[in-house]
Amino acid sequence: FKPKNPEKERWYHNIEMQYTAKYKNDINTYDSILFRPETWKRMNNGFAHDIPVSIPIKAFSNFTISPALTYSGVLYSRSIMKHWSPEHLYNGTDSIIPGEVVNDTINGVFYGHAIKPSISASYSPSLYGTYTFTRENAKIQAIRHVIKPSVSFSYVPAFDGLTSDMFKRVQTTDSTYTKYSIFDGNVYGAPAAPTRSGSVGFRLDNILEGKLAASDTTGKQKKIKFFDNLSASTSYNIFSKTYKWSPVATRFQTTVARNIVISMGGTFNLYAIDSVGKTYNKFAFAEGQGLARLTNYNVSLGFDLAQLLAGESDKKSGTGQQQTSGRNPSRGDSKNAPEAESSTFDEYGYSVFDMPWSMRVSYSYNYSKPGIKGSSTSSFNVNGSVKFTSKMALTYQSGYDFSSNRMSNTNLGITRDLHCWQMSVTWIPVGTYRSWNFTIQPKAGILQDLKYERKRDRHETY
Repeated sequence: FKPKNPEKERWYHNIEMQYTAKYKNDINTYDSILFRPETWKRMNNGFAHDIPVSIPIKAFSNFTISPALTYSGVLYSRSIMKHWSPEHLYNGTDSIIPGEVVNDTINGVFYGHAIKPSISASYSPSLYGTYTFTRENAKIQAIRHVIKPSVSFSYVPAFDGLTSDMFKRVQTTDSTYTKYSIFDGNVYGAPAAPTRSGSVGFRLDNILEGKLAASDTTGKQKKIKFFDNLSASTSYNIFSKTYKWSPVATRFQTTVARNIVISMGGTFNLYAIDSVGKTYNKFAFAEGQGLARLTNYNVSLGFDLAQLLAGESDKKSGTGQQQTSGRNPSRGDSKNAPEAESSTFDEYGYSVFDMPWSMRVSYSYNYSKPGIKGSSTSSFNVNGSVKFTSKMALTYQSGYDFSSNRMSNTNLGITRDLHCWQMSVTWIPVGTYRSWNFTIQPKAGILQDLKYERKRDRHETY
């Protein structure tokens, strides 16, 4: 609703609306009765559409409020009605058939809808602090700390009349009742009725940066990050009767040498546990179990080997390689001058062989202790690709699981661009799911089912 060049900002310019519709028809039948009238009774079809509308409003700096409304509807050709059939005698004998729930299928045209209103708001200011070192010739010139606290709120009300009559009650035993939907068994089910919910979320992010003194004649300072992010988050459920506070999630990440990423995370449960490891609705600090219980901890380290070696390659290319614009300097004149013009030669006149490749290496460790006993897992993984030519590439993935002392999922893949067609080969050489697959198919999405495929999986003789 926003024009290209608005003279003045209006609230309705920010209205966001989307419409999604889908239709599906399933049939489970036999070929002998496929074209008979009873086939229609075996069809399971339906139509569903959704219309979400929202209006994000920026009340003031760093504060946004977003009321929203979602309309969902379904259309079916059948519905069900359930009723309770009490126990009765069988053929006039003393045998008694126990009571049961009976389903009656009703054919026709049935429509159901649900309207779900909601409102959310968030406030995310940013605080900055800088400390400058005054000592002469200090390597670190300044340190900057960025703090980003944020508070968010979401609320979904529940009003009578926002949902059509799609839910009924049925007796299941002599003394109990349960709720069911008249659209149970249909392809899209029934739109979810809005239930009252509300929560308040809290999050705190920290970034620590620094400026290093100039190390060359340019006199330009260098910016570094001591850590990319140090965060903690939790939420409070307003309407929950127990366990209102969710676990506190913490995260730390930093980058070393511009490529080595180190990250750590932990989850802390605020509630206490009993002697058998079961959580109960009292805070851990009130029960003498510390401020919070560490229930999960993970650490990971990863880097791209190709990028680590690229620095050394760049130094060599800067001093040893040169781009010629005509002839091979060591081989004199050539008849293929146009081809030589686009070639790259080293200082000795030989063509430089350049094959793009990547290798991502990572190690991860995870510790979990939801109750009394804890467990840990660790693994080493490597994955990457090698591009032999502009149209052919190899991808690979492997690793080792130290917890089970065996290799993790290992697979190799080769892709080949055949102009309008694509060829791919995948191979899992070891493990439970070892298999191979060879496929040639057109690139056009409309012709994806037109393909030649050969494969062998773990269920066949390898």
